[in-house]
Amino acid sequence: MDDTALGLYNKYRIYVPATYEGDIHDYGLCEFFVLDLTHDPFAKNAFQAYIDSWKKDQPHGTFFPLVQPHFRVERKFPSAKHKNCQYFVLDACHDRYAIPSLRRYKWLCLESYPMLANDLIQLINRHEGKYDEHCNPTN
Repeated sequence: MDDTALGLYNKYRIYVPATYEGDIHDYGLCEFFVLDLTHDPFAKNAFQAYIDSWKKDQPHGTFFPLVQPHFRVERKFPSAKHKNCQYFVLDACHDRYAIPSLRRYKWLCLESYPMLANDLIQLINRHEGKYDEHCNPTN
């Protein structure tokens, strides 16, 4: 079966360190989406949506942090093609900027990958507007 007939599926292993200084989040039930910035034709556009959304909340002149220290990504079925890929992890549970990026990706893949687009709609609906609910340690 090729990827056009698949929706979201577990293509990557995402490792989150057991302890990350200053990190108060519980990642056990999180939902992630990985952007392959090297090979995926939609990823850079979705990543730009992430940056644009992030910039709206930042003071003028603040630079976008390009390093994601919490996550290490590995493909479940490694190949030479993906040996040196650049990945960006969207954390739908804890990162409020992931939703605009997921929304952009959904629109980009809608025609070519309708099942994936449908799964992304469901992922967005589960998490949109719930960032504070997921992340506020008092809840």
